[in-house]
Amino acid sequence: MAPSVSSAGEIQQSGGGRSPSPRHRRTALVGGLAVAAAGVLAAVVGSGQGTPSPPVAFAEDWITAWNDRDAQTVSQMTCHYLPAFTAASTVQLHLDRVPADRPVVDQHAIMGTEPGTAYGREVVEVLVTYVRGGDDEARNARVSVRVRDDGDLCIGRFSAW
Repeated sequence: MAPSVSSAGEIQQSGGGRSPSPRHRRTALVGGLAVAAAGVLAAVVGSGQGTPSPPVAFAEDWITAWNDRDAQTVSQMTCHYLPAFTAASTVQLHLDRVPADRPVVDQHAIMGTEPGTAYGREVVEVLVTYVRGGDDEARNARVSVRVRDDGDLCIGRFSAW
């Protein structure tokens, strides 16, 4: 499944969860995420090409796999070294904590990228502001994407939403 990638200026709607309340609080939150995301567009997309960098696209795929509740794909996306590798059964435990009628990540915006280190390996930290399914609070996360020498990508540090 192709990721729903667009410019960083747009908030990604990730699933069809229930409408949270109060509605006006949610609208203000989404508006705030959109304004913040618009300010970092150049950091996320390539130089004027309008397509996301490979680590950003991989982070979008990661979010999609979580929202698809595909524990096997989430597991396969983690790097194969310990402690980054995470078994599908462990991912499923995290998925079981999110009601089935809600997306794991309801809305999100990629805020930028920066170099980082995870378990002694270089990674690209994809900075994500997101709202959990069924929640009203915006949160921040770092999705650590490792770009291997052969160009292959993997999640360099497991974290659940």
